[in-house]
Amino acid sequence: MDIHNRAGRSAEDRHLGMVEVTGSNPVRSIKFLFFISYSFRIFNMRALVDKVLEICEKINSMIGACSRCSRCCYYRIPILQEDKQKIANYLGISLDEIQKTLSNGYIEPPCPFLEKNECKIYPARPIVCRMYPFLLLNEGLFLVNINECQLAKEIYKKLGGEEKTNVVKVSLTQLEKLLANELKSQK
Repeated sequence: MDIHNRAGRSAEDRHLGMVEVTGSNPVRSIKFLFFISYSFRIFNMRALVDKVLEICEKINSMIGACSRCSRCCYYRIPILQEDKQKIANYLGISLDEIQKTLSNGYIEPPCPFLEKNECKIYPARPIVCRMYPFLLLNEGLFLVNINECQLAKEIYKKLGGEEKTNVVKVSLTQLEKLLANELKSQK
């Protein structure tokens, strides 16, 4: 099987990192191309999640308006394998014990790690919790629970939001500008 970049590729092909695969076995070639495409998308998605997480955590800590009401602990949230491992390590328990607290890969409300309105795994909390009040979906990045969450309200105001809404789609560019403005105001 011969793998090489195609000359004269379309802009979309270049963006997706497409390669031409030639060989005697077309099924094997297609599977290999799919693997490259899938791996590239997973890598890019992970890079996006890491970037969003970094920005969200900085904004959340800089604005510091979290009232510690724990309302966010009453939502069903997905938990990744890396989150499970991190929590197990933090609590000093096995992955099997963590698995017992989950329902098909989700933490069901109320969060079993919530005690007296405080997160007992705060340093090892899942990615979804660390991003909150932001939510990253296939459709984009959203600021959620603006009407219920003091931190979300403050972020929404700083983004220039005025209309009454509970969810708003935001861009990374907007968040990067907000972060830059917050850094300037702290100097």
